Amino acid sequence: MKLFLSTLSNKTIEMSAEESLPSSNHSGIAMQAVFGVIALLSFLGNFLFCVVLLRKRYLLKKPYNILLLVLAVTDMLTGTNARISYIDNKLRLERQFMRIF
Repeated sequence: MKLFLSTLSNKTIEMSAEESLPSSNHSGIAMQAVFGVIALLSFLGNFLFCVVLLRKRYLLKKPYNILLLVLAVTDMLTGTNARISYIDNKLRLERQFMRIF
């Protein structure tokens, strides 16, 4: 199966499916690993912050500490949800691509 790519100068380039996708995407795997480590460290840092605030209840008497607790919980949930959504979207796109070829 051939793919046709159009450039700004309206020239058409013919590429086979094997040429359009690299067989090993090392930079993509490296970026996934980096983002995974960042997400894990972010989750752990926020979780430990929540644990400290919940263990030392006297810290929750200040309004700004309550705000920081809510912010940490929101950050954990947002980061987790974003990571899961990204993985789900990536797998869905790969499945769709495999159906085409």
